[in-house]
Amino acid sequence: LYGQAQTTIVYKSYNPEWNEDFTFYLTDYIPSDPLSLKFTVMDWDAVGSHDLVGHTELDLREQVEEAMSSNESATRDSMWLQLVEMENDGKRGEREKKVKGRKGKLTKIQASLQVLPPSAAGR
Repeated sequence: LYGQAQTTIVYKSYNPEWNEDFTFYLTDYIPSDPLSLKFTVMDWDAVGSHDLVGHTELDLREQVEEAMSSNESATRDSMWLQLVEMENDGKRGEREKKVKGRKGKLTKIQASLQVLPPSAAGR
């Protein structure tokens, strides 16, 4: 999967909602290759650099295989994906740590996914 997209900026919100759709085209799919969609969440700052809140990754192979084999769309609605950040604990090196937001709650993003087979995507 190649390409990237950026949402609009949501200002002054601890619970931003984007409700945006993005389309990515898959070319030269090889089932044994890793295939994922990565989400990176940033805290926008008017002055200085933006801060990384966390990231998460969604493996797309199952949905792509389903869409390709059935020649119908494969959908996953309202998935909650845990944001993580890299942490160096000194002893074991770098590892992923779950991101906590305000009030110590785990920080997640919600996403829906629809994978269309080539015939339905008009390609």
